[in-house]
Amino acid sequence: MKKYSFLVSGLALMMLATGTVKAETASQMTEGVLSIEKVVNIGESLMPNAEFTFDVESVNVAGETKDNLAVYSGIVEGIEKTSASYTNGDKTESKNASINFNGVKFSNVGIYRYKVTEKQGMVPGVTYDKTSYIIDVYVVKNEQESLVPKYIVSYQENQKEKKPVQFNNQLKTTSLTVKKSVTGNAGDKNKDFGFTITLKADQFYKESEKISAKLVDKRGSITERQLLVGVNKFTLKDGESLSIDKLPIGITYKVEEDVVEGYQQTATIDKDGMAGTATPEAYNFTEQVSDDTPDAIVVTNNKNIDTPTGVAMTIAPYAVMTLVGIGGVLYFVKNKKA
Repeated sequence: MKKYSFLVSGLALMMLATGTVKAETASQMTEGVLSIEKVVNIGESLMPNAEFTFDVESVNVAGETKDNLAVYSGIVEGIEKTSASYTNGDKTESKNASINFNGVKFSNVGIYRYKVTEKQGMVPGVTYDKTSYIIDVYVVKNEQESLVPKYIVSYQENQKEKKPVQFNNQLKTTSLTVKKSVTGNAGDKNKDFGFTITLKADQFYKESEKISAKLVDKRGSITERQLLVGVNKFTLKDGESLSIDKLPIGITYKVEEDVVEGYQQTATIDKDGMAGTATPEAYNFTEQVSDDTPDAIVVTNNKNIDTPTGVAMTIAPYAVMTLVGIGGVLYFVKNKKA
């Protein structure tokens, strides 16, 4: 039988214990334990190391009754909670946590009311769920006359429909593009230029975890590439690019290019969009921290060779003499005809 389905036989026991509880109001749970489902939309992204925890607080009530039972403000002392943890290798989007009320020392038979929320964490790229759930814990006497939590009913705050407790988190990513440009009258547009991209490990991303990337050539052909959290080498020709479409937000990266003799190297970075769509600024191959807007880096290598002026000056006198000679011949022929 599914969680939160009506349990008529169980409710019959409850009615015997309390004489008041109606079958249509309670939902089945593991006795005294609230189950929480945590969902993160990981997809093809690299999941950061993250622990999701939950807050339980007492709801103030005064003189309220429900199902012919008195409703009390929840007692938080004695509650045991578990969290939902994710690591970089996780592809399982749904995990479970729980809140156990069995250690609480209740004072009376009745309903104890709580509010459960997700603690707002600080993991970069994660949007936390701000939904609040009201939890009604039905406390009865067992065979030993002890007060125990028997049933738990949950519903979203300001709503009446019973719902299981589920917190959904969005995992956002950003993107990074590194593009190569070769200019100048002596620039070799077919030359491979060496690059290094470093993705820095931290508390959220450990060394050697994989991030998908793609190499795009001039014709638009794509070659899939796996990058690691750490140091990565690759090459680009003129007009080619490396793109990371699901770069984690908050990760530190650095792009460097090997120095090539004879080429003048410059670079720009556009921190607000794709290359060519906004005003870029100078990039000095230093560490950057990704945010929720795409980054685009263009590395330009320029090589020019000046015209060899010495050769031109060497033939210049002869060219002048030739022109003078031709002019003299034409003048002589013209006069002769005259």
